Amino acid sequence: MEFSDASESILKEWSILIEDSKQSARREFSLLVDQMSALGWTVKNILLSTEEQARYGFIDD
Repeated sequence: MEFSDASESILKEWSILIEDSKQSARREFSLLVDQMSALGWTVKNILLSTEEQARYGFIDD
C-alpha cells in the first residue's frame, strides 16, 4: 500500500509542476511577444509554408 501512496503523491506533484510550468510559459510568452512588438518584429499574421508551419507551434494555437 505504501508504494501506491508514494506513486499517487509523485503523480500529483508532477501534475502540479506541469500546470505551474504551463502558467509560467504563458506569462513569459506574453512578455516575449510584447518585447518583440516593441522592437519592431512582426508577431501576428505571419505567412509560412506548410513545412515551416510544421516546425513551429505556440501556446493556445
